[in-house]
Amino acid sequence: MGLRDDVRVEQAKLMGLNELVSQVDEEIEMKEAQLEVDYYIWCVCFEELDAYLTIGSLAKPYLVYTGPFFILDKLSEVVESLRLVDKIKYVFSRSCGEDESFAGLMRDLCLSLRVSLSKKQRLVAELEAAGEVEGAVKCLKHMRVIVARDAVMLGEMETLLGRAQVRVSLKAGFIADMDVKD
Repeated sequence: MGLRDDVRVEQAKLMGLNELVSQVDEEIEMKEAQLEVDYYIWCVCFEELDAYLTIGSLAKPYLVYTGPFFILDKLSEVVESLRLVDKIKYVFSRSCGEDESFAGLMRDLCLSLRVSLSKKQRLVAELEAAGEVEGAVKCLKHMRVIVARDAVMLGEMETLLGRAQVRVSLKAGFIADMDVKD
């Protein structure tokens, strides 16, 4: 019975994967169709500009020659936007929030690693006090290696924590500067 159940489970997994693959294939086909439509629109726009390039080599040269102008047009629209400052504030505040979350996570991880490291150091001290007990010497050697590696990892994590806290304070300062300019 167990083997049949395992086979059924595996078949169910395969069916799920097949469904996922078919969904992805449909999405790819839709995106390819959208690209064809976009290509046609680019061709029409290019013909309206009385371009001298042939249709066969249209897509890449058009994007190369007009791409910078398109980007400049979009940038000028953004710069002239009345809500530009609000958008920038939103981006900075969201990024600051993400950095605060990361700093909190690093703080929690450093704290738990410190606790674990102190327990391991206490165990090393107890093993040293035990002396030449059978098997204790080998365990002591391994524990010293583990403690040394954990100490290095803790130092690296504290460095990351410090950098995250600096990023938070910098971004908070940027947001405060933007509020002052308003």
